[in-house]
Amino acid sequence: MSRLEWILGIVLLLLLVAAGGLAVSLWRGSGARTAVPQSEEVALAAEFAQDVAPTRTTPQQTAKHAYVVAQEAAQAWQSDAVLVSATATWPQGLRAADLAAGKETWGFIFYSPAINKTAVVSVTEGTATLSPRDTERQLSLFDVTSWQRDSAEATEIFLNNGGAGFIEREGITVYSMTLSMNDSNGNGRVEWLMSMLSTQNGHSLTIRIDAASGELLEVIDAT
Repeated sequence: MSRLEWILGIVLLLLLVAAGGLAVSLWRGSGARTAVPQSEEVALAAEFAQDVAPTRTTPQQTAKHAYVVAQEAAQAWQSDAVLVSATATWPQGLRAADLAAGKETWGFIFYSPAINKTAVVSVTEGTATLSPRDTERQLSLFDVTSWQRDSAEATEIFLNNGGAGFIEREGITVYSMTLSMNDSNGNGRVEWLMSMLSTQNGHSLTIRIDAASGELLEVIDAT
């Protein structure tokens, strides 16, 4: 799958999520919550979106903080479990300060080579919930030591490269970020993919950064 297809897949998914969220919001009279972003690994995370549905209770949790708890649960499931991806989605109606504050719920996909199975681990308020899956597929695994930039750093880069302005300009938005390997060029690079969607007009902002160095790799402003 090409990088463009990868990004367009995420934007399409977020459009569908936003449309569904607005419908529920009108019916219930309250704000709706949405799901997650798409590559083979990102698509797998999207399948498990309902397991890591966003909540509004206790923010201030970065991906690395949550990963410590998730890894413990995953290795209790299978001792050879390795990380495939990490994902979080913020509820619509967020502000720049909400993104900077952290995310209360993170979802992680782990893979066990021994049994060729995956599991999704949702971490909320320091508590992990693990759900084994029967999904069998080839996955791109990466060494977590190459993951140097935490979610807070990645989000700061996003806000400083158009994200803050997008929120001010577009009003009600949905934000999601996914950590996974993008090996389309055989470089084995671990990346953060961050996308923001306006639920009012479908405008979107997508940014990719190198999760090791923090290098800005791509900015797509579809407004």
